Amino acid sequence: MSSFNSSGHKQRGWFIFLAFLLVPEIAWAQKKNSNPPPPPRPAPQPQRQQPAPQRQQPSYQQRQQPSYPQRQQPSYQQRQQPSYPQRQQPSYPQRQQPSYPQRQQPSYQQRQQPSYPQRQQPQLQPGQRAPIQPGQRPPIQAGRQMRPPIAPPAFARQVKQPDGRSTYQANDGRKWEANREGRVTSFSKPGMEAHFDPNGRINHLRDDQRGITIDRHLHGDQRIITEKPDHTRVVSTGPSRGYVERPFNRNGQAYVQRTYVAGGVSYTSVYRTYQYQQVTIVQYVPAVYYPPGFYGWAYDPWGPRVVYAWGWNQDPWYGQYGYYFTPEPVYPSASLWLTDFLLAANLKLAYENQNADNSDQTPPAPSDKGAPSASITPEMKQAIAAEVQREIQQEKAETTNPVTPSDTEKGPPPPNQTAVPPALDPNQRVFIVSTNLDATNLDPPCELTPGDIITRIDDKPSDGNNVRVMVMNTKPADCRPGSMPSIQISDLQEMHNSFRQQIDHGLGTLAQNQGKDGLPAAPDATPNPVATSPLPPDSPMAVKTQLQWQAAGAHAAEQGVQVAAAGNRND
Repeated sequence: MSSFNSSGHKQRGWFIFLAFLLVPEIAWAQKKNSNPPPPPRPAPQPQRQQPAPQRQQPSYQQRQQPSYPQRQQPSYQQRQQPSYPQRQQPSYPQRQQPSYPQRQQPSYQQRQQPSYPQRQQPQLQPGQRAPIQPGQRPPIQAGRQMRPPIAPPAFARQVKQPDGRSTYQANDGRKWEANREGRVTSFSKPGMEAHFDPNGRINHLRDDQRGITIDRHLHGDQRIITEKPDHTRVVSTGPSRGYVERPFNRNGQAYVQRTYVAGGVSYTSVYRTYQYQQVTIVQYVPAVYYPPGFYGWAYDPWGPRVVYAWGWNQDPWYGQYGYYFTPEPVYPSASLWLTDFLLAANLKLAYENQNADNSDQTPPAPSDKGAPSASITPEMKQAIAAEVQREIQQEKAETTNPVTPSDTEKGPPPPNQTAVPPALDPNQRVFIVSTNLDATNLDPPCELTPGDIITRIDDKPSDGNNVRVMVMNTKPADCRPGSMPSIQISDLQEMHNSFRQQIDHGLGTLAQNQGKDGLPAAPDATPNPVATSPLPPDSPMAVKTQLQWQAAGAHAAEQGVQVAAAGNRND
């Protein structure tokens, strides 16, 4: 009975579930059959699109922000800081440092160096030297650090001269000349010629292949000349001192332009060149001329005597030559002022030449050729001042017909073969030496240096192109006063050029400083440039570079002579 009830209950559940599923389906089918589908609707006609009316944006009134009264910040009174009395720092007495007695350093007696007996040299007659055999190297003179003198080679053919000298000839054209002691005094071969001093040092060298000529003076300084294929000359008168010379031509007249470098100063000068008895004369041409009134002021006495402070009393050159030259205390005229200007410039040059950095230079020793040198006398200064006045008058006369290389001014006609150079002018006798010169015709030879004073004796050249001069005032290591060396005309003309050039430099100094430093006022001193050159001046750096190249070439030339003259057999 119970099992029948449970099965009947399950069957009723299934009938109810099926009825729940079928009743909605039957209802949907009856509704579909009772409502037929509506007829199709006609297609809608296209309608014209009307613009949509613009929607008006509502306007809103701005809401007013309520205003609130500003809140007042309370003010507070600043609190006063209490003041406290400053605490006094206690003072303590300074502690005294104990003093100790200074310890005495013990004194030692200087140790005496033992003395050794001096080695005796062999006794020789005055003027006699130890003979040297061919092929033997002679000894070096004591105190000289240089190579031994050249000795004649043993294989060369010897030809003895009546005066005791000898000539040695090699088959390859080399030639040696030796003195009576057998020391070689000269060497030559095709394109080269050299002369030696008794210590084997070259004092003259000509090398045609390098185009170089070297002259070494007695005190060790040297003069080097290099000539290039375009006739440009480089002349060195010391370390970083010299000039570059370039030729040019204007209106049928030959000129040269020199760019000098000396003591850190560079300047350019123009010179006129011509021939005089197979000698090339180089004559200085002033760079500027002044109005005639200024030349009269420099020629005539100034009136009141002028006290002038030069400012070089503390210079080293004046300290060395103060015994020889003293400037005048007062100056009655420009000529005497210019005299001291010239002497000071040349003595400064002598000091620079002597102290130049030359490794093989031998310091000059005190002269043993005569009495000690004396200072320049007032009479000698007056003689120089007279020469200065003559040059001022000559330059004033040239203002009407200047000697100039300008295109617009032809100037005087070129001098001919008979024109006397200014160095041989009978009216000019006194010269101030401006460069180092050797007097080789004297026995023993001696040297003249800048600042020495000489007078010309001969008016015409003799013994080739030389003229005799007399030494008036010299320094101790130079030729003694009263001696009469021979000087070439070209060297004497260079002295005159330097004399004239330094006068122009002094006139320029007076023109700039007139009316100042105690100098009287002068009339119009405006310079008028006249000596123009079409060539641009060489820069100081270019001149220094060429002088350095020249020094290197001179060293190579001297080495070549030593090798060629050493006596190596090439035949």
